[in-house]
Amino acid sequence: MSDEAPVDLDQVMAEIQEEVRRRRAAGELPPSLERELDLVFDRHVPAGALDGDFGEALKAADRAAYVNVAVPTASEKPGIGEVKRVLRKAMAWYLNYLAQQVTAFGTATVRALRALGDRVTVLEDEVAELRPVVDDGRDRPAVAPDLGAWHQAVTGHLAGAGGRVLHAECGDGALVRALLGAGRDAYGVDPRGALVDAAVAAGVEAWPDDPLDHLGSVAEAALAGLVLSGCVDRAPLARQRRYLELARAKLAPGAPLVLVVANPEAWAAAVPSLESDLAPGRPLHAATWAHLLERERFTDIAVAEGATHAAVTACRPS
Repeated sequence: MSDEAPVDLDQVMAEIQEEVRRRRAAGELPPSLERELDLVFDRHVPAGALDGDFGEALKAADRAAYVNVAVPTASEKPGIGEVKRVLRKAMAWYLNYLAQQVTAFGTATVRALRALGDRVTVLEDEVAELRPVVDDGRDRPAVAPDLGAWHQAVTGHLAGAGGRVLHAECGDGALVRALLGAGRDAYGVDPRGALVDAAVAAGVEAWPDDPLDHLGSVAEAALAGLVLSGCVDRAPLARQRRYLELARAKLAPGAPLVLVVANPEAWAAAVPSLESDLAPGRPLHAATWAHLLERERFTDIAVAEGATHAAVTACRPS
């Protein structure tokens, strides 16, 4: 038996996380590289290497379905092997009877699961077109929209926010910097790694993540303010509604929400063709956002129209 002390996995993970934080703060590990490593891992991980692989689980169940009653009889002790052989022969009729029933049940169960898996696969293929489309930041140029005209309005609406404020999608962090300058504890997320790198280099806390995924991972009622821009203009309707559902869940009671949304006509004329063609959805009019906010029971809803964008402000119900 080894005299070595057991490895403390929690301590190892804490040390790794601390090293990542140190290297990121020193600029040795840009956020975009972390995101790219995650994507490469997801793309190249071998089939069956992760939990939840249905096909591999069925193969394992199929192999385990057969019950072998031919127990080993070898023994290093004199006479024990002969006793084992006698017992195996004497009990064979009983064990074979049980093994046949257990094997038949296991085989039938695996067959039923395989048929069920095939049907689920067919259903997944048929409803594939109805699934929400993922907004891939790599399909869009790493150019941050100019929201400078709305900085004052946004910071004014968030003047009373006394906790963490999230801007999704933050681009190069210009609006986050404005919020920090106004005394807010703000950070941002954006799926475009190059823009996040620029934001971090400018001293902004930003993360390369899908805005909807990140918002879903935030604790309930943990945000003192939320700004949504960009991501809500390209999302399909189901995801646009989901943004508001999550905003209501993640904002603290009475916390402010700001949507800086593009005017549909101006968006179609100003956005590069590559971005508009590959966008999962299209912008909604500000009045439509106000209607959806009413449906989610937000209060103090107001709309400020601009030449290319509009700001829709509201407060999470207390």
